Amino acid sequence: MWRDTSTMQNSIFLIIEWIEKHPVSIELIKWSLLILGAWLLGIFRVIRKYSCKPTLSLFESPGFCFIEDYEKDGKPARLAVFIINPCIRNQSNESYEIEYFSLGYECSDLKRSFRQKLLPITFPTPPQYKMGEKTKYLPMYFTNFSHCAGVTSIVEPNRRKSGYILFVSKTWGDWNAKDYSGNINILIQVSLLGAGFLKYKGKIRVTFSKNEIEEWCPGLYEYIIKSSPVNVSLD
Repeated sequence: MWRDTSTMQNSIFLIIEWIEKHPVSIELIKWSLLILGAWLLGIFRVIRKYSCKPTLSLFESPGFCFIEDYEKDGKPARLAVFIINPCIRNQSNESYEIEYFSLGYECSDLKRSFRQKLLPITFPTPPQYKMGEKTKYLPMYFTNFSHCAGVTSIVEPNRRKSGYILFVSKTWGDWNAKDYSGNINILIQVSLLGAGFLKYKGKIRVTFSKNEIEEWCPGLYEYIIKSSPVNVSLD
């Protein structure tokens, strides 16, 4: 026991003696440790920044697409009404503002698929569904009614935000939306000020029922038929 204590004391004395004889080396070691610590701290900050970056997905009730086929100048044409429920999850400590959404979809020509940049249009009436005798109004982006406010464009820190959004496509030929076994593949994008573009590729179900969209949003079909496809951008 006494030997161990004596050995430890001798080791401490040797370390102190070495430090006194090598002040320059000690300064170099100190600054090296400080630089290493700062570098590791920077790495952790970068990892946190990218791991906490906002993400885009579809909500649990993702929405649907109403399709109606018709002819235009003797060519097969297709009306596609996309009712999407995108969800933005912000796991960072910063707030972000939604600038705009855009939508692309798979069409008959694979080379042209997902190249569309459909911009949203407003709903004619609030989206809703019946709960017995009561009517529940659903959240929506970029549309406000006196009795039903829309979703705000600010995504707060450590929160998620979702709401329905409406896109309309009136096309013909190879640009027509293509459905697979009752589903259609889509590419939803959102521009967040301060965070850039977020993208999500997924699928939503297809319906051919006018009654379904009318129950979901009264007056929607007539509103779409009379609207002009100015929101469509085909690259």
